[in-house]
Amino acid sequence: MTFMRLPKPTLALFLLLAASLGCASETTSSETFALIDGQPEAVGVLAFLNAETTTFGTLDQRVRLDRRAAEGLIAHRDGPDGVFGTRDDRPFRTIDEVLAVRWVGPASLQRILDYALANGFVPDGDDLLGVYDGVPFTVDEATATLRVANSAAEATLRHDVGLQTQAIRGILEARPIPSVLALSSVRYVGPVGLERLRAYALSVPPPVACATDADCDDARCRGAGGDDAGICRHDDELLGVFDGVSFTLGEADATLIVANLATQAQIQSAGLTVRAAENVLAARPLASIPALASVPWVGPASLERLRDFARANPALVDALATPAPEGRCRVDADCAGDDLCAGRLPYGDDRTGECTPRSELRGEGWECSETQHCAPGAFCTGLTMDWGWGYCNPSWMQASYDFAGFTVPAASSTSIDFRITGLASVPVDLVLSLRDTGPSAPVTLHLENPYGSPTPAWDPTRDRPLEGHHILYPWGDEAVNGRWFLHVENAGDAPVTFGPWSLFVSSRWD
Repeated sequence: MTFMRLPKPTLALFLLLAASLGCASETTSSETFALIDGQPEAVGVLAFLNAETTTFGTLDQRVRLDRRAAEGLIAHRDGPDGVFGTRDDRPFRTIDEVLAVRWVGPASLQRILDYALANGFVPDGDDLLGVYDGVPFTVDEATATLRVANSAAEATLRHDVGLQTQAIRGILEARPIPSVLALSSVRYVGPVGLERLRAYALSVPPPVACATDADCDDARCRGAGGDDAGICRHDDELLGVFDGVSFTLGEADATLIVANLATQAQIQSAGLTVRAAENVLAARPLASIPALASVPWVGPASLERLRDFARANPALVDALATPAPEGRCRVDADCAGDDLCAGRLPYGDDRTGECTPRSELRGEGWECSETQHCAPGAFCTGLTMDWGWGYCNPSWMQASYDFAGFTVPAASSTSIDFRITGLASVPVDLVLSLRDTGPSAPVTLHLENPYGSPTPAWDPTRDRPLEGHHILYPWGDEAVNGRWFLHVENAGDAPVTFGPWSLFVSSRWD
């Protein structure tokens, strides 16, 4: 049989189908060279090396291998008697056997493949790829069968293809399956399973090549990039089973968005331990579900919880995936140069922060006081803490917030919510400034931080006037960035009106 050279678009699409199973957004790299047994290129290499017309002279002069490599390959194939076509021949059956020959490495294998492609040894299209468990497959049939084996939902494999439960379980656990040769070795598939998969694969339309989502009707274009075409795939197609946890393409996309962009608090709220959440943040960016599954302390339970959390919170996933507004950031990569994304809100719809310089200022961390000032670009943190001293921090770690006045009806209460963002991680100084403009009344004020912890801001039983600056002491290491509340309770029988008020906040890294 004469084989033709495999056209590049067909080969690219074949590789894309296998590569896309690692991650929904991945594309095949033309710089990565690997031959997988059972794929057309590997079949062609083995066919060329095992052909009677392939001699030492062919490998030495035409393929231009190292003489020692050429001698080793021919000696291995022809067996101890050194004669081709006798009973002691040892034809190559796997690529590993080829690479096990001394002086044969990736560079030699690449030259052999180039020669095999140029001289018609690599099968293509309707050419026979191989016979597996007694079932013959052409290249096109193998490509279609692998597409079904790797992407069809469990229900499709059961009801439409007609596979048994054990065979379906074996296929799901083996994904991604790189070749029909590998598929034939999956337990309980057997000749009947191969024939049914092939028959179903040939009965459904082939995948639609695409460059953008606009090329797909009700699907998404996955794998397109550079000169490589993508294929249209539906979000509900099964990507694979990882550590026993199944993921559709859409679930994988959403889970990776959460793993890469959510805050540690959000990841922990999905049910992950502190150690697992910290390791997820440290491993970013995570390019695929297998990469996520390999993070220390992220096991099957964590994978399932992240998947279910992403599935149950589509609004959060959409918000995380939406590019940050101009001047804001979601991750450090959104910032220019070496700047970092500081002060991301842990809750709410706007989980963005502000880009701030990462470089250390002169004198940062030095002691300071009312009379001993910090260098330009820094301020003295902690002067309200009764330490008698403070320490210098970058100026972006402080902020003042101004608010309009308000009225609290008699025998009633009100809550004013506001957001603090763009600071470090925990508060240090909190100074509340406000005054009432009406008659004195029994009013109580509490300030509540993003974690829901309240602290008294003013109590009428204290012997001090309401008007003025009120120094508050923050709650340990709880977050400064997020949604805050000023709760005001009026126990009197007359309304109380407050004029414009403000809050000064300084912060530090936890």
